[in-house]
Amino acid sequence: MKILITGANGLIGHELTKILCGNPEYFIYGVGRGKPQFENVNYLHIQADFHDSAFIEQLPEDITHIFHLAQSEKFREFPAQAVEVFNVNTVSTLKLLDFSIKRKVKKFVLASSGGVYGNKDIGFTEDTPVMGSGDLGFYLSSRLCSEIIADNYSGIFDVIQLRFF
Repeated sequence: MKILITGANGLIGHELTKILCGNPEYFIYGVGRGKPQFENVNYLHIQADFHDSAFIEQLPEDITHIFHLAQSEKFREFPAQAVEVFNVNTVSTLKLLDFSIKRKVKKFVLASSGGVYGNKDIGFTEDTPVMGSGDLGFYLSSRLCSEIIADNYSGIFDVIQLRFF
């Protein structure tokens, strides 16, 4: 399997990369804004910025699985960085989903946030309704937009959405 991990320099992406590189049956392409933080014989780092719409041209063609874990590092800078946050969190998801169709990707895993449930004093389950986007704030609204977009592709290939807390 040839796996693409976006956000490979982030906390979750870095740990996932270490785990998957332990299996010689996998070849991992890690995508990150910065220089590689990981070296392995079955790993290649692609330095790309998802705010730049041309990032998709840097990706290899023979991917079978995508873990889209990237997020904008400027998520706290609303409204000054709203366009970058939206491009990285939402537009990049759409571009990767389109890429997945063209490259016949089998599985697409999207990282979102448990914050889309809002703030309540009760526990959440997968069936708990999410908050209205206007109540979430810009960052979480962009995450919810990505989820809604990805849902539309679930009939074409396997889409899994994770809401990290």
